[in-house]
Amino acid sequence: MNKSAIVARRARVGVFGFFFLAGLVMGVWAAGLPSLNDRLDLGPALLGRVLLLISGGALASMLLAGRLVDRWGSRRLCWIAGPLSGVALLGPALAPSPWVLMVLAVVFGMGLGVLEIAMNAHSVEVERCYGRPIISAFHGTWSLGGAAGGGLTSLVLQGGLDAQGLLVVAAIVVPFLYLPAARLLLPDAYTRPGPAGEAAVDAGGGVTGAAAGPGEGSAGSGGLSAPGEVPGESAGSAAGLGEGAGQLAGTTAGLGEGVGESAGTTAGLGQEAEKPAGVPQGRAMAPGNLPGPASSLAKGLGSRAGAGVMAGSSGG
Repeated sequence: MNKSAIVARRARVGVFGFFFLAGLVMGVWAAGLPSLNDRLDLGPALLGRVLLLISGGALASMLLAGRLVDRWGSRRLCWIAGPLSGVALLGPALAPSPWVLMVLAVVFGMGLGVLEIAMNAHSVEVERCYGRPIISAFHGTWSLGGAAGGGLTSLVLQGGLDAQGLLVVAAIVVPFLYLPAARLLLPDAYTRPGPAGEAAVDAGGGVTGAAAGPGEGSAGSGGLSAPGEVPGESAGSAAGLGEGAGQLAGTTAGLGEGVGESAGTTAGLGQEAEKPAGVPQGRAMAPGNLPGPASSLAKGLGSRAGAGVMAGSSGG
């Protein structure tokens, strides 16, 4: 097994860890909401507002996180966002009042949003290096983490312990659990954004067509991609958008051709309908065959067209 294969497999395990821990935090938080509601006497309206603020904070941070990935790389952002998203759970767990909870809920949501972008961007790079589709397995691991968080909260409550205490323990322990997973992520050489067209990796992990240099793998080789063969995350996103735009353009062109054919058919039907009586079917409608005024008009237009062609030839 070559070095690229070992690096890709290690990174796969690391990304599994990130998705599991992110799901675990969300599971513990969601399962602890009833206890939080009772402690602060939130009620349905305030509790719904808290959840909305978490989503709003996540959405706002996601808009910024994409630029941070382009600038720093997904690996470095995972190192930062993973532990911080766990620590941010302390805010809602220790909030002394509903209004403080609302402010800290925004901070918690922002941490979740940055982490989601970072680990999903890194999962794309790992899949590209790994050589086959594996992102769906990462998302399934997130669900397993959520189930584990809910089950852990249930066990704690059955044991007579407080859900708030579990939230505090999770906020302290989870950031340290991110560190071993972060050490397994792809090195910067495999994720560093490079110039578009330097290498193009297909779904099988090979280098395609003209992008591959002499002696490099061909499309569909199925091999793992070396550092120089992995395009940057921004280039990959742009390529995806370009493919979508190309498909849309092709569809539009096809529709245009269909409309042109329909227009041509309609024009032909119109010409047949406008044929004067007495003209045999299939006979060419030359100017001399057209009735009176129409014949004169056609001859005049033909003379102008001929003069335009002659003028164009003289000008050339």
